Amino acid sequence: MISTRQSAAMLGKVVLVRTDGPIRFEGTIEGYKNSFGQHRWLVAPVSGSGDQWFESGRFSGPSAKDIFALEEQS
Repeated sequence: MISTRQSAAMLGKVVLVRTDGPIRFEGTIEGYKNSFGQHRWLVAPVSGSGDQWFESGRFSGPSAKDIFALEEQS
């Protein structure tokens, strides 16, 4: 399981998020939760408004690699 300290280290990192459609956007990690054994990250767009929970499989970019490594350790 990812600790509070580990998830806090990811807050503020920017990831590229893939949606169900053809849209991708840059988002900032704002929170973390483990729901039914799945890692979920609260992401808000860099430009625009709103936020949504995503599983890390939708992330790409340099910060995504840090998140993948953290999840593999847990």
